Amino acid sequence: LPVVHTYEELSQLDGILQSYNIVLVLKLHPFQDRKKIGSVEGGNIVVLDNERLADLDIQINQLLGHADALISDYSSAAVDYLLLDRPIGFTLDDVEEYAESRGFVFPDIKEWLPGKELFSFEDFCCFVREVGEGVDSTGDKRKALKKKMHRYGDGANCRRIVEALRI
Repeated sequence: LPVVHTYEELSQLDGILQSYNIVLVLKLHPFQDRKKIGSVEGGNIVVLDNERLADLDIQINQLLGHADALISDYSSAAVDYLLLDRPIGFTLDDVEEYAESRGFVFPDIKEWLPGKELFSFEDFCCFVREVGEGVDSTGDKRKALKKKMHRYGDGANCRRIVEALRI
């Protein structure tokens, strides 16, 4: 898992989650091998993969709509989540490796990440604590990037589509 490298860290994280009554839902990437992660579930940590979501007939955006915060890597899910104006944390422990292997659309990806940068386990825990305490340390950056990434943020996009299609 990004920034969480040992079962001891996982246990420590679970303790923090429990102290704030937070449930961490880990949604695995479709190509991520769950066997390599092992059994990380327990306490306040739940692991979901595409198969489980399909069995439950749940789309990932349905879950995102109920989440108090999002922790992501470089996924486009964060751009969608930005519309909710809730805290986002980005795991960046592999940012240099990712830049060299796949690359980014933007020259400096960090300028385009509307949330807290999480390079280490300590950063991750700090973000969880902030969410638990209602602290939003990156709200201004998120709001500024939301204006650049989304033309509308008023919840009326479906109406605009219906009108444009004259339905």
